[in-house]
Amino acid sequence: MRQYRYRVTLEQLTDSHGVPTDRKPLQFEVGNHDDIISVVTWIRSRGDFSSQAEAAPPSTPA
Repeated sequence: MRQYRYRVTLEQLTDSHGVPTDRKPLQFEVGNHDDIISVVTWIRSRGDFSSQAEAAPPSTPA
């Protein structure tokens, strides 16, 4: 089955008390039959998110 391939990065910013953490990000690759980027772009264009931050593209590290 043909799939789109994605690399997912999960980065913990703070602990449960709001204290910043310096844990190493978790990164993995996964396949999916949907073009998830196109789906999010379409949903964002419809205004379905209450704020732009909810579906903001990832920030580029400086």
